Amino acid sequence: MEKSYAPLLNSVHFPFIEEIAKPTKPVNGQKEAAMKQLYLIGGPMGVGKTTVCQLLKAKLPRVLFCWVLHRQDILDAILDRLDLEGCRVFCLSLVCSPAALAARLEGDIQAGRRTPDVLARSAAYLPLYAGLSTRKLDGTSLTPEQAAEALAALCAPAPPAA
Repeated sequence: MEKSYAPLLNSVHFPFIEEIAKPTKPVNGQKEAAMKQLYLIGGPMGVGKTTVCQLLKAKLPRVLFCWVLHRQDILDAILDRLDLEGCRVFCLSLVCSPAALAARLEGDIQAGRRTPDVLARSAAYLPLYAGLSTRKLDGTSLTPEQAAEALAALCAPAPPAA
């Protein structure tokens, strides 16, 4: 039986997310412009979340929360604890092929940024993202800059109906 992370997360306080998710007042009657935006970006270790999120900070107007987020109950436990009135939430998963993930992690291991045990752990998490209620981006053949652009595009407002 899989371990549930919800009880653990219920004991964890995320004040930085809670503060950001608090509703704001509309500006000049423009509700959409006044909405805060929260981006929850998950992906296995080594997929490039941290690098891509650093690039996204310059492109997106609001908050990024970057974590492994490999289970739906983790996402749900975080979101259930927030006042999301007046807040748009984007749940995204950054994934790649198993071969690309292994190559990225091997580079990190060789550079001394990670230990070899990360290979098996990260590979085990990779298939879990398919079952999440998130928008997925396969970054296998993307540079970090391209992945940041693609994730920003996934969250762009829909153009007005003609």
